[in-house]
Amino acid sequence: MTFLTKQSAKVIRKAALCEGFTLVELVVGLLLAVLVIGAAGSFIIFGTNVLSATKTSSEHQSDVTQVAARISEELRLAGSVQLVTNQPLPTTLGNDQRILFIGDESGNLAHTGYYFVQYGSLDNEPRNYFGSHWYGSSGVSLDYQAMVGPESHKSFEITVTAFGYNNQNTNISSTRSFELVNVTASQHPFYSAEINSTEIKFYLLYTVWQDEKVDDIVTADGDDPTDRNKEWVVPASGYYLLECWGADGGQIPTPALTNPAIQNGFGGYSAGTVYLAKDTSVYLVAGGAGQLITNTSGLPVIPGTVFYAVQGGFNGGGDSAQRPTSLIEYRTGGGGGSDIRVLQNSLNHRIIVSGGGGGNSSHTVAETAGNGGGLIGASGSLGTGGTQTQGGSSQLLAPSGPAGFGVGASSNNTVGGGGGGWYGGGNGNGAGGGSGYVLTPTSDKPAPYFPEHPSYYLSDTVNLQRSQPGYVEKPTNGHGGFVRITWIAR
Repeated sequence: MTFLTKQSAKVIRKAALCEGFTLVELVVGLLLAVLVIGAAGSFIIFGTNVLSATKTSSEHQSDVTQVAARISEELRLAGSVQLVTNQPLPTTLGNDQRILFIGDESGNLAHTGYYFVQYGSLDNEPRNYFGSHWYGSSGVSLDYQAMVGPESHKSFEITVTAFGYNNQNTNISSTRSFELVNVTASQHPFYSAEINSTEIKFYLLYTVWQDEKVDDIVTADGDDPTDRNKEWVVPASGYYLLECWGADGGQIPTPALTNPAIQNGFGGYSAGTVYLAKDTSVYLVAGGAGQLITNTSGLPVIPGTVFYAVQGGFNGGGDSAQRPTSLIEYRTGGGGGSDIRVLQNSLNHRIIVSGGGGGNSSHTVAETAGNGGGLIGASGSLGTGGTQTQGGSSQLLAPSGPAGFGVGASSNNTVGGGGGGWYGGGNGNGAGGGSGYVLTPTSDKPAPYFPEHPSYYLSDTVNLQRSQPGYVEKPTNGHGGFVRITWIAR
């Protein structure tokens, strides 16, 4: 080991003084820096943990609030409510019966776990409305108090509480108090009850209020000329799911195609939820498929021309024309749009529309007809799709009928007709599809649009073409359009 001489130590000490710090000061400074950095890191970690816990707590509170709100709405208008304790869930239910219970992941009755509603025989599988977000590691307790008697006020109070790991109460809960509107003393088996779901297995069996029959599904089928345009009077106020499928443009048979790259135009899909009041007149209009002529024998020609008329589909599909001398090169009409109207059966009373597909031709070149639906219908080879504010442009400068509000462009010459829709598509060897539409606060409302429209804004809306993700397949196999209204809840 080498020892410093006095002279060497003096030199080092002077060097340190020239740097501004002694060796002791440097060591002390380093220690203080380490302490400060450590404290700051701990504070940041603590703050992050607090924010994470706050976010989780907020999410739990939001969830239990939604659960309490949903349950209270389910029960408030029930026709009868029955408390069943320590009994297995029934294996069958009537069409008007519902079961509310807490169950395990498989939907079996349990003390704590997931919130389920089991519907009647039309949908007999338990449905977990709020299990996907956080109940994988947490449970929910359903506690309630009820007082329903011959001379008592029909009050009902429900409290939903979130549980964490090992059924530890998180102190997060939501309470709803409401009145049972339709329940009478003879329709329930108890006058007062208080159940703690962590101790007793129970479920509520209740019935949907049946003051009037609510058709679960109302439809119109564009493939059936007698069923494609109907009026329906709403039997009971409530929320309804509206769905429309536009009709396809005329489909050229595969053996007749001179070019396999030719693509036909298909109808789109639109959907949304709306509140409809009792006795409201609703009109279901399902578009017809565009026509294809395979035999011109005995058919009249279009006046002033040498072509045979090829009709577009019902509800706005554009017409086309067929050569008289040969059927090698087919022409087809555009598909009609499908829509739902309220109050009056007119284009300006449509609240949801699905566009029809464009018509086509079997030229020796590849022709593509545009699909209907979406904010803008798809363009064909030479005809563009309809938009939210105008019809599509056409191949022919002077078609026999231009594309416009609710109608696709027609032609008295040999090009395909445009698809119908909110606005129709233009004509062309490959015609454009019609646009779809759903009424919302931000959607376009043309000048003469009906003044009561704010009462019919739709939510959870969909407006798609057949090729787009999320498209729902039509429930029928034909090329005509289809309309369906499904009752959801009061």
